[in-house]
Amino acid sequence: MLRDILRKDPEPMAVAKQIADAAPDIIVLQNIDFDSQNHGLSGLRELINNQGGPSYPHLFAPRPNTGIPTGIDIDGDGISNGPRDAHGYGTFPGQRGIAILSQHPIATAGVQSFSNILWQNAAAAAPDVIPAPEMLSIDARDTFRLSSTAHVAIPFSINGSLLTILTHHATPPMFDGPEDRNGFRNAAENLFWLAYLNGTFTEALPQSYILAALTNIDPNKGQGHRSAMQSILQSQQFREPLVTVPPTNRVTVQWNETQSSSMRVSYLLPSPNITVKATGNRPMPSASRHHLIWIDIDF
Repeated sequence: MLRDILRKDPEPMAVAKQIADAAPDIIVLQNIDFDSQNHGLSGLRELINNQGGPSYPHLFAPRPNTGIPTGIDIDGDGISNGPRDAHGYGTFPGQRGIAILSQHPIATAGVQSFSNILWQNAAAAAPDVIPAPEMLSIDARDTFRLSSTAHVAIPFSINGSLLTILTHHATPPMFDGPEDRNGFRNAAENLFWLAYLNGTFTEALPQSYILAALTNIDPNKGQGHRSAMQSILQSQQFREPLVTVPPTNRVTVQWNETQSSSMRVSYLLPSPNITVKATGNRPMPSASRHHLIWIDIDF
């Protein structure tokens, strides 16, 4: 990624231009390669600033589970060091992680990471949707993490108050076999935040928060356990900002040329105490098949 940014290849330039034009106060980026010194993220920030965008003095990138080996043959293909045997699919550690650019300071002491929680321990939070640990081998049960990328709560200090971003990137609910392991894992990853807000994993809960996530599932069509996404959208713990928006205007990705592949798989869902003033959805085909979505809030 850093090489492409330094060369100013068309894709990172298009991404930077879209962000510069939107000029959000805080932006959550998905599929950003992780490096411990944030060289790639800093390079992208410079591209954004050079195209007239904000300077974004505050960066955050959690170490993702992508590409981190488990040492176990998770997918049953006879080897234990393939990309599908990692905690999250990846050909190298840190591939396609999560990153945040912000104009507001991060309250670093309050950052909560749940990326190391085991899937079998999270399964109890939603037993109707998440299968028993027997889906994994005995060796994997005590090793395999819930997060295919990361689950992180990041508080930001804004005008003396804290706004917490809850973010994750769920595995696609496909690319497996009849056991539907990825489908069940996708549901488990997405339902994590409902369990979190019920106090299952911590007592230190935020008052004001926004779920900013790529859940990789549409509530009404496509593969996967759609009931999990429906539960989130219908929950009293989140406000659905697109309730008056026609379904065709809720699309955030088009996987291929067919109309049926147009889906809503990315979400910005604020807590009920946050007033949403406006919403937006910007297709950016030169940068990504995923749209840039935004909300303007009163905070």
